[in-house]
Amino acid sequence: MPWPEQTPFAVRVIATKATYRVMAYREWRAVFPFSNVVARLQPGDVFDVSVPTGLDGVLRMIARRHLEAVLEASAFHDRCLQLQWPRGIADAVFDEILRARGVPRWRRVAVSAPVMLCGLTT
Repeated sequence: MPWPEQTPFAVRVIATKATYRVMAYREWRAVFPFSNVVARLQPGDVFDVSVPTGLDGVLRMIARRHLEAVLEASAFHDRCLQLQWPRGIADAVFDEILRARGVPRWRRVAVSAPVMLCGLTT
């Protein structure tokens, strides 16, 4: 398991439903091949959960059982992009966190696909 603690991922909604603030330090050590990358979230870091127009209701319904894992994956995905890591690494970290948190494969695919597709259009 990539992190020693099992504490919940603590966030607070700010401004809009899709913008969050990290409430406690969190670290992620990527475990995919040929990697030695570490991303850190500090209390006060802000991230958003961007969902393509028209998919927000469907994705919210799919992700609600695993909302904490999706929020954590989103926060680390944003942090990886802020660190200017390649988009593919950020997407892999997103999926890796969902997998490590026990999100079933079909839900990971349903939630990860829009994240990866948004990267193709930017």
